[in-house]
Amino acid sequence: MSVALPSGSVLPGSAGWSRALWRAALLRHGYDAAACLLLALPARTATVASGIAALPDPAHALHLDGSVWLLEVLRSQQASLLASLAPALWALLLLSWLALLPEWWLLRVLAASAGAADVPAGRALRRLNALALATWSVRGALWLVAALVAMFLRSQLQSVPDERLADLAVVAVLLATVLLQLGVSLARDLVAVQLVARGERLLATLRGATRQLRARVAQLCPRYGAYRVLGGALLLAAHLLSVALDQRGHGGLALLAVLLGLAARVAVETHWLRWLLPRAT
Repeated sequence: MSVALPSGSVLPGSAGWSRALWRAALLRHGYDAAACLLLALPARTATVASGIAALPDPAHALHLDGSVWLLEVLRSQQASLLASLAPALWALLLLSWLALLPEWWLLRVLAASAGAADVPAGRALRRLNALALATWSVRGALWLVAALVAMFLRSQLQSVPDERLADLAVVAVLLATVLLQLGVSLARDLVAVQLVARGERLLATLRGATRQLRARVAQLCPRYGAYRVLGGALLLAAHLLSVALDQRGHGGLALLAVLLGLAARVAVETHWLRWLLPRAT
């Protein structure tokens, strides 16, 4: 059965669709880059205030002798860093909320290419906002339960002669929580794709996504895990490359490596959402 494309949509692979996808991905990348630079400002300010910038090669000096200078910067600027902690956390929350806009645009471009309904922007953004609040609540509850369970296990295992057993129990709780958080992320992506593509109410979408997740868990979980590992590996490689370049005094190239790592992450995320969309709608 043929499906009519919504008004204003373009066929996948066409020049118009490619341009729309590039614009959406560039907006997402620009937002991520600006957010990372903004969150890095307190650390940069503390580094400049420490006086290490007066050295001939400050970037290289930070990592000499086991990063002694870096530890000295952290010690001398501890008060300013702690003072900027609360504003940084508020900024992180605000940036996480504002990230819904570039995410919605990217999902809208992908959904339009798949022939999905043209859901009004206001309705989709309101429901994505409600989904974000629900996701943050679930994540916070999971970490709270994990902390309580870890403290309980450590207190119960204090009498055991081998202290490593308590540490292993805490690590096991941490790993289980990380896996649950990945499951929350997968479910969140599935719901977000359906909200933008179908425009249904949040509770109805949650029920439908739960049924799909149960039916396709063996297909979705390995693929999602592979994408997350790939994205994390690209970010880690970009970070290590930027540190190596920074140590050699190539600050501009180090920043470029970070930006390329963020761009690679956006590309991986876009590929994942494009793969997920026809299986979720």
